[in-house]
Amino acid sequence: MLVCLSFAPVAELIFSAAIGEKYSQSYEFMRFPAEKMKDRYINSLAYRYPTMIGQYFSIRNRLMDAGNRKRTLPEGVSLPAGATGDSIPRRIVIVLGESDWRAHHGAYGYPFGTDRFMMGRRKDQAHTAIFTAVAPSAVTREAVPRVMTFATARDMEPFTENMGIADMAKHAGYQTGWFSRQNMDGIYDTLVKVVAQQSEKTVYLDEGRDEVLVPPLVAEFNDRKQLLVMHIWGGHMWYEDRHDDIDYQHASRSSKEFRHYDAAIGHIDRLLEQLTGYGDGKTLFIYVPDHGEIVNLGHGTADLAGAQFDIPFFAWSSNAAYITRFRKAVNRYSINDGRLFNTSAFPFVMAEVMGYQVTDEARAKSLEESNYVFNVDGYAYPLSDIKWK
Repeated sequence: MLVCLSFAPVAELIFSAAIGEKYSQSYEFMRFPAEKMKDRYINSLAYRYPTMIGQYFSIRNRLMDAGNRKRTLPEGVSLPAGATGDSIPRRIVIVLGESDWRAHHGAYGYPFGTDRFMMGRRKDQAHTAIFTAVAPSAVTREAVPRVMTFATARDMEPFTENMGIADMAKHAGYQTGWFSRQNMDGIYDTLVKVVAQQSEKTVYLDEGRDEVLVPPLVAEFNDRKQLLVMHIWGGHMWYEDRHDDIDYQHASRSSKEFRHYDAAIGHIDRLLEQLTGYGDGKTLFIYVPDHGEIVNLGHGTADLAGAQFDIPFFAWSSNAAYITRFRKAVNRYSINDGRLFNTSAFPFVMAEVMGYQVTDEARAKSLEESNYVFNVDGYAYPLSDIKWK
C-alpha cells in the first residue's frame, strides 16, 4: 500500500501528460521525468526506486555531453579576420536578471518607481540605450538557453549545435566568466548550467543577496578583452528575501500589494548602480532579465499572461561609441516597426557588437523567429497570442 501511495503523485503527472493538459507540471514531467519526481517528490519511494535514480543521472549525463560538444557558428554568422574597431567593447558585463516585470520600473513610466538609478540614466541618451522587450519564455530553464544561445521558441537545435554568446566571445578573443546566485543543479537549472559551463570560469555563491557577486566579478577585471555574466535572483519570489530595509523604505509610495516586489526592483537598481561604479571607458554594461513576473503569483503559467514576458532591457557605458553600436544592433533585430525586441535575438546582437558579420538571410530568419515565444505547455506561440492585459 505504501508503495502504491508513493506513486500516486507521479500518476497525476503521467495522466496530465497523456491527455495533453497544457500546464507546466505536465510539461516538465514530459521533458524531465526523473528530475521532476526528484524536485517534487524527493521524500517519496518513487524517486528512491533504483531505475528512477539511474534515469535522473542519465539525463544529467546527456546534458553534460551536450555541454562539452564542439559547436560551430550558425549559418550566416562569421568573424572577419582581425575584426577590430574603437566601437567594439573591450569588456562586456551582462547582468542576467530574473522575474523582472517592466511595468514596475519608473524608467518605463511606473509612477511608484524604485529604480532611481535607471530613471536617472535614461535621461543620458548618449550613454544609455533603453528598449521595450519581450522574453522568449516565462521560465528560467527555457528562457536562458534562448537568450544566451541561438535557440529560439521554435527551434532548440542551435542550443547543442551552435556556439552561444560565451562561445562566440571566446572565439573572438574574449576571456569569459559566469557568476551566479542561482542553483547549480536541478530541474530549473540544468539547461542553464550547460549554458554557464560554456564560460571559462564559473562561480556560484549560495548565501547573501545578489550584491555578493560584485566583488568576485570585478576582481576579474583586467586588460584583456572580457565577457562576464552575472546571473542574479533579482525579483524572484519570495520578494521580501530580495531586498533590505532601505529598499522597503524607498517603496513607501507603493501599494501594500506591490511594496515588497517594488522594493526588490529597487534592490536590483542599487546593484546595477554599484556595479557600474567599477566601469570605465572600455566597459559596456547590459541588463537583460530572463523573463517577467506576475506579481504575487510568479511566472511559468500556461495562460500566456503578458506580465511574465514583459521585461526591461537596456545598456549603459561611459563610452558613447559602445552605446551607439549596441543601439544600432538592437534596432536591426527589433520587430513591430522597431518598437519591440525579443531577447531570443540577443545572441545576434552580441555577435554584431563583438565584431561578427551577419548576413541579410540570417538576420531575416532571426526577425521571423522573434515573432514567437515558448510556453510552459511545450509549444511555441505567436506574440499575438500573449494576453497583455
